[in-house]
Amino acid sequence: MSETIAEMGTAINDKWTELTGYSREEAIGANPTDLNLWADLRDRDQMLAILEVDGRVSDFEARFITKNGKQITGLISSESIEFGGKSFAIYVIKDISDRKLIEENIRESEKKYRDLVESANCIILRWDTQGKICFLNDYGLRFLATL
Repeated sequence: MSETIAEMGTAINDKWTELTGYSREEAIGANPTDLNLWADLRDRDQMLAILEVDGRVSDFEARFITKNGKQITGLISSESIEFGGKSFAIYVIKDISDRKLIEENIRESEKKYRDLVESANCIILRWDTQGKICFLNDYGLRFLATL
């Protein structure tokens, strides 16, 4: 929870300290900007603007920097609440760094496959269960055009 948007929380869980590398003592009461948590302050500003207008943010994707300088990607959700006459914001950050890496690896693999198929000097085709051609690479198109 954060008492104001400008300062860090009054409570931070173990997972947050594990994820960021900062201890509770370093983080509680600190200004997030001083900790350099946001890889891009425009993301922070955009997220805070949404929180200010809507009172909540759901799954806002942003990059963060850990204490040791490692970049992680997270989905941040937040909601403004009133408690004991004070305004607070509760933040939840889900680390999706592994998912983003897997997505990038899949994109690279798809590009390699596409490049291989498009540059092959043999016919590559795919057909459906009725025998209808669903895909034919450029070489196949050129070859069949000569018949």
